[in-house]
Amino acid sequence: MMRSIFSLACLLTLATGQAQIQDGELMFDFTVSDINGNSHSLYPVLDEGKTVVLFCFATWDSQSWEYYQQQTLETFAANYGPEGSNVCEVWRIESESTNSVAQLSGPASISGNPATDTYGNWVENSNLPVIDSSMIASGIGLNYLPVIVIVCPDRIIRFADALSYYELEEAVISNSCQTISEGYDPAIFSPVVYRSCGNDSIDLQVVIKNLGTTTLTQANIALTGGANFGPYSWSGELETYASDTLLLEGISLVNDDPIRIALIDDNVNTTNDSLLTQATLGYAQELVKLELALDNYPDEVSWEIRDNQDSVLYNGGGYDIPYEFISGVFALPAAGCYSFFLYDSNGDGLHGSQYGGFDGFCKFFSMYDSLSTDAELFYYDGSYNLSETPNTPAFLQFGFESGSSLGIPNESTTRLNCFPNPADHVLHIARPAAHAFAELSITDVSGRLCHRRQLSGFETNIDVNTADWDGGIYLVTLTTPESIQTVRVMVREH
Repeated sequence: MMRSIFSLACLLTLATGQAQIQDGELMFDFTVSDINGNSHSLYPVLDEGKTVVLFCFATWDSQSWEYYQQQTLETFAANYGPEGSNVCEVWRIESESTNSVAQLSGPASISGNPATDTYGNWVENSNLPVIDSSMIASGIGLNYLPVIVIVCPDRIIRFADALSYYELEEAVISNSCQTISEGYDPAIFSPVVYRSCGNDSIDLQVVIKNLGTTTLTQANIALTGGANFGPYSWSGELETYASDTLLLEGISLVNDDPIRIALIDDNVNTTNDSLLTQATLGYAQELVKLELALDNYPDEVSWEIRDNQDSVLYNGGGYDIPYEFISGVFALPAAGCYSFFLYDSNGDGLHGSQYGGFDGFCKFFSMYDSLSTDAELFYYDGSYNLSETPNTPAFLQFGFESGSSLGIPNESTTRLNCFPNPADHVLHIARPAAHAFAELSITDVSGRLCHRRQLSGFETNIDVNTADWDGGIYLVTLTTPESIQTVRVMVREH
């Protein structure tokens, strides 16, 4: 598991208070000096058409040290950096806010203090620029190390773990950065749907980008599928790699189908002209089911179901039998917005194994009827505490929508299947019938992208290594021309 940033995490909270820049968003510009006094500015290098690889590390981190010993970045830079094909630059960024430059030179000293700890000499076997600055990681919003940050010439950011040479070569050279077409090539990216619970209209944000050599001055966008919205005409002036963010407001929803967003003008590259997104309409059923398996401290646990006026409709607590199993089906009074709360007065949730007992669990379902499950809405496997502070009350909250005024399409007969759930070190994913195009993505509950790959028509069984992931809930999404399917999975704490 990756080691968390300690003092840097505090710095991020006190500095900007902003969330991490997400995979696929724009990277900010910066100018810094390396430990030899040489200046490095990001945007001027990107404007030369180069990709910049930032290796953010800390001298106290064992995984960072192990990766440095492998000399992967040095080999990659020799082939693709200024002394090789000159399409990339690789900069190493020491990201601990409290350290001193002296830690980069060693000798090794690990005592548990990030301000003085180091695994040795970080500069003697490398000719890469070494930049001692926490400002970059702080601005990005990193919360763990080490991280490889790939910044493409169009200033779009990509994140990766410590990659092997061939993985790094594939990520940087083959897959990550968008290529430019000769002529007129508008492209569309990064859909974001804004919808309040119970509303049958949405606002849709998309990014239009010029990936051609011809200046982009106009483009027309059409929506089909689950939304009703006439063609939208954009005009402006975008040079190569430049982009504009559009907000389409008041789009009426038709049903729960995916929404296809498409550029409808003729251009030289149609592969980046359309994408799918979806406005989650909630669950058509108005029955829910709770399954609660207590640990060996039952008196600490309680739960509630509340409506959108914050009124408690159903609740439970005051349990006194260790490892008791509680189950019940509850009728919601009407279509609308609701919340489920799981409380623990000691903050350790159902994590009984840490005290020599067994973990409990909590599951929450949407039901067709009192016996037939529609969908699993919430799952907590009891393998982690609800609070990082001992003896502090804490809770989990899950919001959901019951019922919909819109038509719900027929359930697909082919489903995305993820197992085991919870996953330990490997998550097996079986997708339905192959398509010419499919994209698999996995995000955590905060929206951070953890895994993404394009699937060929022959890939129907995929294994994803989760050994270094934090324990918690993740969303697995498969996007094809016909549908978007999302499955909620749990990864165990390692």
